[in-house]
Amino acid sequence: MIAMEGVILFKQNKTGDWLKTKTDEEKKEIFKACIKLGREQRQVCHSRKLLIAQHREKRLQDREKAILARKSAAKKKRDELCSKISQDSYWSTEELAMTKIQGMSESTKKKALQVQIKFRQLVLKQEYKDKSVFNFSQNRKQFSSAKLYSKLVKLISSSPPGQSSFVSWCCYST
Repeated sequence: MIAMEGVILFKQNKTGDWLKTKTDEEKKEIFKACIKLGREQRQVCHSRKLLIAQHREKRLQDREKAILARKSAAKKKRDELCSKISQDSYWSTEELAMTKIQGMSESTKKKALQVQIKFRQLVLKQEYKDKSVFNFSQNRKQFSSAKLYSKLVKLISSSPPGQSSFVSWCCYST
């Protein structure tokens, strides 16, 4: 790129015509200065390329570290959910969910229902047509346990068959 630019400038500025007006000694001095400047410019260009490559490599490493940190945080969250599920059990049917939450206080019900919903979202990667089924609040107001229970029932009814055997393998085998 730089070499082509030099050729263009040489032709456009009529440097050849200008050089013809100079004496042989002046030409030698000019060529010596050009050779020296050319070497210096190549060194500067080379060092800039190295610096750019180092910056690019550092940005790439920083991105990789950030991705690794996000993945490890997600894995930690999934492991925590698996641990909570293994302590309380996975609610695979509506009847089982109803029997589990009977007798719990309102705050305990909310926490248990949130764990079940988050487990389905993050560990089982269950999908639902309405993404708001995975939300626990709206306009900064927490949903009641009855609302959370209805969301869990929607997820239970849409879950694929055989999911509870996967949960047993995933969470209880550790």
